[in-house]
Amino acid sequence: MLNLNMDRLGEEIYNLRKHYKMSQKELARGICSQAAISKIESGECFPSIDTLYLISIKLRVEVTYFISLLIQERNGYVATTIEMIDKLSTNKQYDEIFEITNFERSNNLKLYGYQYEQFISWNYYLSSYYLGFMDYLDVIENLKQLLSSKNLLDQDNYQDLKIQNSIAAIYAENKEYANSYKCYEEILSKTIYIDSFQKFRIKVMYNLSKVYTLDQKYREALNVIDDAIDFCRKLESFYILGQLYYQKGVCQENLDINENEISANYKNAIFIFELTNQRNYIKHILEKKNEFINLNDLKL
Repeated sequence: MLNLNMDRLGEEIYNLRKHYKMSQKELARGICSQAAISKIESGECFPSIDTLYLISIKLRVEVTYFISLLIQERNGYVATTIEMIDKLSTNKQYDEIFEITNFERSNNLKLYGYQYEQFISWNYYLSSYYLGFMDYLDVIENLKQLLSSKNLLDQDNYQDLKIQNSIAAIYAENKEYANSYKCYEEILSKTIYIDSFQKFRIKVMYNLSKVYTLDQKYREALNVIDDAIDFCRKLESFYILGQLYYQKGVCQENLDINENEISANYKNAIFIFELTNQRNYIKHILEKKNEFINLNDLKL
């Protein structure tokens, strides 16, 4: 017999309510009493299915997502699988991602909630593309279907934006720069009030600058890079800050900007990579951009 995880359900309802800047009274309106919401969030009581359904509408998730949270074994399986695929994706181990997602798609994914079903399909199509099993246009069409078939109440789904980022990258890799720009600009027009989205936004800006660079639009790339660097400073974050300074130097080289300024950006990149212990990046700069670097100025 499966144990119901009411604490986990209550915690997630609380987090989503805070995400949408909603009070308990606002969430309860038209559904139940504020006291009932308080007890649900604290894990003291289990809402009826009707109540859970109405709460899910207000919090813009499918009710199946909440049900999956209630079932401890299922939720643990989903979390573990997502973590495994994310790690494989970071290491670009697409063959293993394909095997896992292909197996998962043979199961009834609807039992695990819309978000997990979307996550598995997204990574299945991505791995199929990078392994050469599927044409890029077919992959993009399938990824777009994952977005268009979403719950209409779920307007600003973080995972949707990650999928759009993948679509933009595939367009850029196939030199469809105009379509890539459109995707990135759509992502940057959104705001989601969770901490991880801020880092994701910096990554999108960095990706957009790389597409501008590929398209030889170096001025546009520099504008985006400067905005991203300012954003990092506001967040007091080193996240891909070194890569941004490096990319800035690359763009400046193509615009024949003063060599001292180019050198300063490569040195800034090295300084950040040293702080974040990313030695491979430092080695790359010293090998590829040595004409701009005076080793006597560096303390490595």
